[in-house]
Amino acid sequence: MSGELTETNRDLRRQLAERQDVELALRLSEARLERAQQIGQLGNWEWDVIENKLTWSDEIYRIFGVSPPELDLNYEAFMGFVHPDDRLRVERVVAESLSRLAPFSVEHRIVLADGSVKHLYERGEVQADDSGRAVKTFGTVNDITERKLVEELLLKEKEEQRILIKKLE
Repeated sequence: MSGELTETNRDLRRQLAERQDVELALRLSEARLERAQQIGQLGNWEWDVIENKLTWSDEIYRIFGVSPPELDLNYEAFMGFVHPDDRLRVERVVAESLSRLAPFSVEHRIVLADGSVKHLYERGEVQADDSGRAVKTFGTVNDITERKLVEELLLKEKEEQRILIKKLE
């Protein structure tokens, strides 16, 4: 009996050590993913279409300038951030994706609480149930504001050069 208890104890300690190793590896992996999302200004999201519940990664909260407890996340809350001039286009892209069960990508702007504007690139995929009804979407949000500002500067410089060349002719 004592030998069996010793063997069971040893087995339990081994299982516990293996579990702790797995938990540590998972925490390290999550920390690396979090850091990579921060560096890339890229977050991930999931939308339960049926329940209208949206889940964001920490990076998306940072991009949108809000904290998790500040916001009851659903599709309407997300659309409240979308720049008024971009809302109709974003709604169309999402609706078409849901109806066709097709992936989507869209560039759009959001307006933060302080009035500042960010440019985003979003990609998503739709998951359907057995009857072919869209039930979830999964996707990413990438803050492309810096890239858009550089593009605008380059276009402005190009236009200024064109005007200068015309004046010299």
